[in-house]
Amino acid sequence: MKENPPSLSLGDFLRARRERLTPEEVGLPSYGRRRTPGLRREEVAQLAHMGTSWYTSLEQGRDINPSEQVLDSLAEALKLSVDERRHLHMLAKAAEVKGDKPEQEVSAGLERTVLALEPNPAFILGRYWDLLMWNQAAEIVFHLPEFSKGSGQHTNWMRRFLTDSSLRTNNLDWDAKAQVMIAQFRADYAHFPQDERFGKLTEEFMQISELFRSYWPRHDVQLVADCHKRWKDPCIGEMEFEHVTLQPPGNQDLKIMIFTASPATSERLKSLLRKFKYHNRGNMTEKPIELELFEEFRTELTSYCYRMLGSIFDADDAVQDTLIRAWQSWDQFRQEASPRSWIYRIATNVCLDKLRYTKRRALPMDLSGPAVSIVEPRTVLPHTSWIWPVPDTACDPVDLLVRKDTLRLSFIALLQTLPPRQRAVLILNDVLRWSAKQTAEAMGMTSVAVNSALQRARATMTRANLRSDELRDMDAEADRQLLTRYVEAFERYDIDVLMELFHENASLSMPPFVMWVRGHANLASFYAATRSHCFGSRLLPVSANGKNPAYAQYAPDGPDGTLKPWGIHVLEIKDGKIGHIHTFIDTALYSRFGLPTQLDARPAISKQSDE
Repeated sequence: MKENPPSLSLGDFLRARRERLTPEEVGLPSYGRRRTPGLRREEVAQLAHMGTSWYTSLEQGRDINPSEQVLDSLAEALKLSVDERRHLHMLAKAAEVKGDKPEQEVSAGLERTVLALEPNPAFILGRYWDLLMWNQAAEIVFHLPEFSKGSGQHTNWMRRFLTDSSLRTNNLDWDAKAQVMIAQFRADYAHFPQDERFGKLTEEFMQISELFRSYWPRHDVQLVADCHKRWKDPCIGEMEFEHVTLQPPGNQDLKIMIFTASPATSERLKSLLRKFKYHNRGNMTEKPIELELFEEFRTELTSYCYRMLGSIFDADDAVQDTLIRAWQSWDQFRQEASPRSWIYRIATNVCLDKLRYTKRRALPMDLSGPAVSIVEPRTVLPHTSWIWPVPDTACDPVDLLVRKDTLRLSFIALLQTLPPRQRAVLILNDVLRWSAKQTAEAMGMTSVAVNSALQRARATMTRANLRSDELRDMDAEADRQLLTRYVEAFERYDIDVLMELFHENASLSMPPFVMWVRGHANLASFYAATRSHCFGSRLLPVSANGKNPAYAQYAPDGPDGTLKPWGIHVLEIKDGKIGHIHTFIDTALYSRFGLPTQLDARPAISKQSDE
């Protein structure tokens, strides 16, 4: 997909701004229903005091050179912001750029300036948002590779921000910040609308990022501005910066991005930089041993904390707290002790602290019987009442291969019936297959106390008698044809076909709603009752809780057909049919599963994805 020439880009921008306004917002009367969103062309022309045909020609990209006065009138009519007004003038006077310009050179003085800014992270962006150089603080905070002046290859900051999972996880409000970056990228692109490299980059980003595909056509623009930023790193903790952007007077294509750390953040970065230099002794290609160790344990700690807490969000927080505590107390770590036992002891204490004043999490079918009267669900319980799914991408690969049954939602529910310390002992012994001695070391207990706690935990699980325990006796693998038929039937919302796919005693639940449904007749009634909300939805495949088949539902939202997150369907398969569907209604899960914030109104998919 190629970008339009300057005249059409101007027309596209005018159209996008026109379509986002309503007559009421600009003081015009509205008569009846409109076939298209926003203002009509004649209404914009009226507000801007110009002829309709002349404005139409401008929007259609014809060769017209509007005056400054005309552009200002359009800006007033379309209620443009200061940044949008500048963008409008830039598009009207788009510069002709033929071919690619050679890569910008960073002067030695500028390079020394960036290096001298430590412990404040800083880097330099070129015209195309390529990272031309950066200091070591930026390497640590933004997980950049070691800077090598002679490498000849540059990392693109926009590409990295859109695709790097660590940036998505560590960056608070990632979606909102990504949208701002896309708007800033378009503002820069307006300076060089015929630059071939810019065009290739936008084509690439459209292919690799659902978010970019959604927001680039909106023509939102924003100039880079000073702002306050918060960043969360599992090893360093939460960081705060004041972000400023500077441009060298002699080269306006370059941007110096400086993140001035708060006092607390600055002290942590200074300490970490000292450790880098101490451990590497001049060789900056290696990370301190503790950072390598923490990275090695991250996924297995996430699986452990999820089993303990029953929520991926709580597990993420617990892992972060664990790594921060471990990093802060690294100097007191006794080298003769087992690193794994030491870090699990910290993780266990973090989880026990979190569980001290909380109630047991559960699945809906363990709190009440199935619904008798089938209506749209109403009663909800707080988020902390429920067990929530975990994306397989967050779990230890070993768990997914040999211990995936211990990540099943029914097993997580069973674990929650145990007192916290017994829960930890059972997970370490029976799930992770640690010896009593290893568990005792991690728990700060004796081997005798560990064996006693383990016996009590096993007895409690045997007596639990949870209704969800029936979900543990499910098929190990799901039939691919069954999953394909489920996706097709749900996206068509064909209730008769859906019922053919369910086991005779199948059920469905939807946290945070208390209500759950069992049996073919009740399921059919439930789907009929919720048709108005779910009709027209799309499903994207994901994987959860030990390779369980799962789908992210995007439901229609608004007149433009945009699809917004609704719930994650986790399927339990029994005897080749659907035994239960957990529909977890929490849009925050979508970012943790690495899913887009919305989908466009493309036709529903008809085939199961191979991904």
